[in-house]
Amino acid sequence: MITELHPEFETLFLLANSQWGDEEKAAAVKELDALGMDGESFYARNFRVVEKYFAAFQKNMVDSPGAALLRGMDVILLGLYAEIFWRRPDWFAAISAAEDGEVAAEVGSALREITEHPEGMVTGLETLGFSADTKWQVMLLSQSPKKQLETIAAAVSENLPAYEKAREKVKVELTGLLNHARSLFSDPDKTRLMQICHEVTIGVPIVPTFAVPMVVMALEDVVFYGLLADKAAGNSAEFTREELVVGAKALSEKSKLEILMVLKETSLYNLEIAEKVGLTPATVSHHMNTLLLTGFVEVEKKGGKAYFRLAPKGIQRFLEGAGQVLL
Repeated sequence: MITELHPEFETLFLLANSQWGDEEKAAAVKELDALGMDGESFYARNFRVVEKYFAAFQKNMVDSPGAALLRGMDVILLGLYAEIFWRRPDWFAAISAAEDGEVAAEVGSALREITEHPEGMVTGLETLGFSADTKWQVMLLSQSPKKQLETIAAAVSENLPAYEKAREKVKVELTGLLNHARSLFSDPDKTRLMQICHEVTIGVPIVPTFAVPMVVMALEDVVFYGLLADKAAGNSAEFTREELVVGAKALSEKSKLEILMVLKETSLYNLEIAEKVGLTPATVSHHMNTLLLTGFVEVEKKGGKAYFRLAPKGIQRFLEGAGQVLL
């Protein structure tokens, strides 16, 4: 595990969430409620420091075309940019010096992962129900890859000072959260979520993030681990009533149950799941993050893609734990 926030990637994610306000708070509470938790109480206990972090960033951020492009970006597209820059971190500072053909090849490879369809990119975007804004951004990236990456890289570079000021604003709280994450990684048996991360990320770095605090973003070459994710999943490796509520809530939702039934047949990557269950890729990403938190699914790397599969140990744990609590 990389034990510190990565400045460039943290700035990238901060820019994507730079308008944090009442609407974003309501969405976070709704997501927590969907997990079977008391969203308002969890938010009050854990998200005040997140609000403080974003407020400090917003106060000092430099607006630009790249910042506007990132603001509110679809999680699938944000993950694509993160994957590209993780493979080529030098492009944050030196994308202008890169060969056009090299950039086009790297971007083309990444785009195929999210637009793969026998009839081409446009059909793939339509079939999977991407939003109009995401389709427009994907087409821009495919047509002018170097220009788009230069725009994003410039926004990140201009806002590194804003990130540093935001980090300083929550220095005490962030130090505690990072120390907690380090202790979990050094002893992954402490929590179920870290057990899952530890099992599926051998040879793949885990990078902590506070800009997407409840998300476990499993990309091909890196996993970004939200510093509040284990709190949302439950802090104990022992089965609890709270875990029973969260798991039962997930199983009670038709879309999540359909996803689990599809994964019973075979492991699939995000876009394959979206196509099979008739949901948008962004919605599937949201569901998969919840199912990772419950321990019902896990990630495996195959053919250069992150595939989801059922997690027999996690499901058995839930069934046995439910019996212990209820019988």
